Amino acid sequence: MKTKLRYFTSLKTTAMIFFACLVFSNASALNWFQKTSINNDRSGKLKLTYWTASSELKNVDTYKSLPFTEDKIRSFFSSENNTIESVSIGKNNPDTTYINIFINFKDIQKINSAAGFSRIKVTWYKNSDSTVFLYQLNKDEQLSDDISASYTFILPTNAVIRTAGAKTNDSTVSMGLKPDTFKNGTTLFAVFKNVNTNSGPVSSQSDSTKKQNEGAGSEDPRKKCGPFGFELPLIFAFGLFLMRSKLLR
Repeated sequence: MKTKLRYFTSLKTTAMIFFACLVFSNASALNWFQKTSINNDRSGKLKLTYWTASSELKNVDTYKSLPFTEDKIRSFFSSENNTIESVSIGKNNPDTTYINIFINFKDIQKINSAAGFSRIKVTWYKNSDSTVFLYQLNKDEQLSDDISASYTFILPTNAVIRTAGAKTNDSTVSMGLKPDTFKNGTTLFAVFKNVNTNSGPVSSQSDSTKKQNEGAGSEDPRKKCGPFGFELPLIFAFGLFLMRSKLLR
């Protein structure tokens, strides 16, 4: 239920990005709008919309390397990792043909297993207290010079710490790309705090410190030490070294 609610949040931001795409479309022959919702386990769903002038599609089923028939669409964007939920082809008016695709994926890092996302490289690096997310569009000289694009990502939490090359609104991170940027490649970068998967409330710092001092349980100490996960063992080792030195004296 929470996933569905989160997927349909930030409608204002999404509408603004979509409007920006429509503005770009006045000067671009092909337009790409992608909205991706990512869960904590890297699974999620993706809505992809692209459109162009109907006059460009006479007697062709592929335009600017993108498919415009259902069979080719399913073949182009599906893989063992990516399952196509639905495809729709329509016209906003006689002059514009659009494609809507809904995709469920198992792992955002493997989304490039489909031909339609082959130029994408995703990095999802999770440490003790935060996650680094990189969505890299590699350069592709074969792409047309007149494709405008917009990307929106809904992350598992609204605790976004920092971003680069993108705008942030709660859990939503988005970027709009002009044709030359889309062709030459770029990278969206975001760091966000990890989702608390515990059923109970988050313990205060003093409680957490008390539990660490008591040494209760066999849980990996790096999960409790937060940003000191690597430094704390060194501190303990140094303390033991000093104690041993005093005893030897």
